[in-house]
Amino acid sequence: MWTVVAVLIAGFLGARWLDMHRAASERVVVMTRGLAAFQPISAGEVSLRAMPPSAIPHGALRSLSAVRGHYVLQPVHTGQVVVRQAVGPPATATGLVVVPLPAANDSSARIRKGAFVDVLIAPRKWSGRAVVMRRVLVVDEQQTPVGDHLVYLAVPRHRERAIALAVGRGLTILAEVPNGGT
Repeated sequence: MWTVVAVLIAGFLGARWLDMHRAASERVVVMTRGLAAFQPISAGEVSLRAMPPSAIPHGALRSLSAVRGHYVLQPVHTGQVVVRQAVGPPATATGLVVVPLPAANDSSARIRKGAFVDVLIAPRKWSGRAVVMRRVLVVDEQQTPVGDHLVYLAVPRHRERAIALAVGRGLTILAEVPNGGT
């Protein structure tokens, strides 16, 4: 008889433990397919998954709308929980890509999301070519943890490589277009 009572108590306690842990789970956004950095996230590449709070990383996103149509800022893998730091600005129109541009000088201090800017990336040495772009949309801007200013620009796909080559070797100057350039 004591065996029956012990089994009933163990079953009851096990059921309570399962109920507590099921109720404590939270739904978070996870990748259903891996993506390279600066790729847009489509609806089929993310889903919601219930997880115990102890397994959820800091900054985990809980809404599919917070990531669909946005760029990832770093490579993400299948099954990975999507965190706020990995998600960038919304994707842009066809033919444009979003590129991050470190702009640590005073020229970018007051430039905000939605502004149009003229961009000059000038080489610091005699070799190299300057990159000049007129009326470029700022799709997002952030302060980095070390205090630098990072601006995300929507640029034509054919200019992406030139910008990447020039950024590390030049001085970036952004000038806001008055009245949005209209």
